[in-house]
Amino acid sequence: MNKPSKSEVYSWRLSAELKTQLEAAARDEKTSIGAVLERVIREWLNARKSSAEEDAADQDRRRAALMACAGTYRGDGSSATNERVREVMGEYLEAKYGRRRPR
Repeated sequence: MNKPSKSEVYSWRLSAELKTQLEAAARDEKTSIGAVLERVIREWLNARKSSAEEDAADQDRRRAALMACAGTYRGDGSSATNERVREVMGEYLEAKYGRRRPR
């Protein structure tokens, strides 16, 4: 399996303590600091991507649950001004529940 070529360079400053820990981790794994950083970054990016996908799926589940509870009402096709919606929904709820909500 061919490894992708690496042509990009990125550098940043970190504390001496963190650099020492990073070097020790690379020695423990018998690999380079660059390999450790690449693995850690890939894992973080994959976890972040999975989290975003889970958030989107959760949003879809919540919307489906809400829509199952919300229901729909199809009016008579007239203009949907606030006043007209209030009037039509009042009549609908009165017919459904036998009373009209006071204003």
